[in-house]
Amino acid sequence: MKLIEIDHEEFDGIFAEMEKNFIPDERRDHADAKRVLNNPAYHVFHVVKDGEKMGFITVWCLDGVTFGEHFVIYERFRGAGVGARALALLQQKFDHIVLEVEHPETPMQARRLAFYKRNGFCENDYPYLQPAYRKGGREVPLILMSYPAPLEDPAAVASHIRREVYESAN
Repeated sequence: MKLIEIDHEEFDGIFAEMEKNFIPDERRDHADAKRVLNNPAYHVFHVVKDGEKMGFITVWCLDGVTFGEHFVIYERFRGAGVGARALALLQQKFDHIVLEVEHPETPMQARRLAFYKRNGFCENDYPYLQPAYRKGGREVPLILMSYPAPLEDPAAVASHIRREVYESAN
């Protein structure tokens, strides 16, 4: 399995999967998502095995940290260890990774949080709100998770992500 950076013309398919897997408050609209593709800090990787695309990961390479913005394993590949192997590839590629994860209010959300913990991510005790992606959108309470260790200064990292990722969306 490997991570392969997408060609920009493949983005519409990726965005369609984002729409299936993330509520509007957890993603950009199509025009903004396409615009962000031109930001040199932003990268979209297919998760590929034997030439078959099994999912994708979007990341921002920021000073001192890689922010994993969206991670999707396509439905037909879920439950077979593909997500764990994809995260391992991401961990090999980037030293310090930060993700946002939903609070465990449903069984699926609890499984998702446990998945990241099993795969080496640490839950940071910090009252984090994902900034709104669009005007009129709402902030979303999420958990900041980090790899390979808890964040020394989660407030500073959250501020950095807000400035570099979310303010560039508006």
